[in-house]
This record gives sequence, C-alpha cells and structure tokens, in this order.
Amino acid sequence: MDRVWLSNGTDRFFFLLTVALLTGPGFGATTLSGQDRITVDDPRPVKAAVAQLERKYGWIITYEDPPFVHPDDLDDLTVGPSGGKRALTPKRRRLVVELPPGTAATRRNRRVIQAVLDANETSNPSQRFRLLESDFGFHVVPACGRDQSGQVSQVAVVLDTRVTMQLTDVPALDVLNELCLKLSGSGNPRIALGTIPEGLLRTRRVSVTITNDRARDVLVEVLRQLAVPLTWRLLYSPSAPQAYFLNVVAPG
Repeated sequence: MDRVWLSNGTDRFFFLLTVALLTGPGFGATTLSGQDRITVDDPRPVKAAVAQLERKYGWIITYEDPPFVHPDDLDDLTVGPSGGKRALTPKRRRLVVELPPGTAATRRNRRVIQAVLDANETSNPSQRFRLLESDFGFHVVPACGRDQSGQVSQVAVVLDTRVTMQLTDVPALDVLNELCLKLSGSGNPRIALGTIPEGLLRTRRVSVTITNDRARDVLVEVLRQLAVPLTWRLLYSPSAPQAYFLNVVAPG
C-alpha cells in the first residue's frame, strides 16, 4: 500500500488536503486526441503531459517541480477553518501539445518530450524546463521560474545537488530516507518522502556507492536495482512550511 510520509501532524493534514484537491474528480484532465495532440488542464501540466507519454509509449520520464513561490503561480484551495495555514497549490493551466509527426512508439524519441516542454514555454514563458537523458530514461527538470518578486530567473535544481553515499545491502527505503536527509541539509527546502511503494522499498535490498555525484544518480541506481518499472515525481508544496516531496510511482 502506498503511504505518505510526513513528520508533523499539521503538515500531514495540509499536504493530504492538497493532494485530495489536486487528484479529486474533475480537478485535472488530460486528453490524447488521436495520435498527434495532447490537451492538458492541470496544476502541473508538464507532469500530466509526460505521464500521458509514459502510458502511450512505455517510456520512463521522471519529473521535477520548480519552486512555486509567486502569487500569480498559485491557487489557494484552503477550505474551512485553517488555523492561519493555507492550502496552496500551483495554478491550474491548460496546455495543448502538437506531437511531431512520424513518431515511432517502439523507440525512445526525445523530440516528442521536447515538444511538451516547448509548448509549455510558449504558453507560460516564465516557466521553463530542460530535458536530460540517461540509460535509465528521460528526466524533465526545471530551468527557470518566477521568484517572489516576479522576476524570471534560473532555479536551483534539487536533484542536481552533489552527494556522497555508501550503503551496502540495505532496504531501498533506507537509501531514500538518507538521501532526503542529505538534500534537506544542503541549502534546499525540506525534502520528504511522499507517495511510495512502501512494502517494496522495505523488503528489497540494494547497495549504493556514490561519490560527489548528483542526487538524481542515487535514485537511478536504486530504481534500477529494484527491477520494477518505476519513476519519480519530485513535487513542491508551496503551503507553509514549503517542502519538496519525493514520490516513487509506476510510470504514467
């Protein structure tokens, strides 16, 4: 059973409230029109679009949020008495992606994913992503976003943080917990585990030796050793206290 891991009861309530509002019926919608168009209406349109590509082509496409900190990028979903705390989420946006012609479903084609990122930049110039590729899959990572003053600037990419880890024959969950601790202490906002396959991560044992490499490489190594099709979504929660939640989920 998937589980949300949070250390504070109040934080847990507001995070779960946000998740329920984001994923409830009718909140977001994604449509594949025939073979050449994706239409998305979602607080995280790029994430929703790449999830459709994962389902359509069987690819692995990881996704990392930018920090959503400017009021124009946020919706307030607070319901009822909140004790002064607000349930903030990224603003819902519509995105239409025209997929490039001649796409082969049997092979990885970065042009298709780049079309999503280009369409997002056209519709929302203040938010840009870049595309990385490894032998594990594709990685959509933030490049630019609006700061609190409204200026568009380069954003810090959490999983680009350099880490060193050496763990041998331990539960995969231990590696992810250790990674979150290291990232939280490296000048980033708090990093916590979100939705994860808890049973799998507790029972499967892995070994990781990483020396001054990117945190993303740790996740690639862990998921590769699990030998189960999985991807990750690193999602930013703008509700106080601001934090990132690392979700390990099935593709799509």
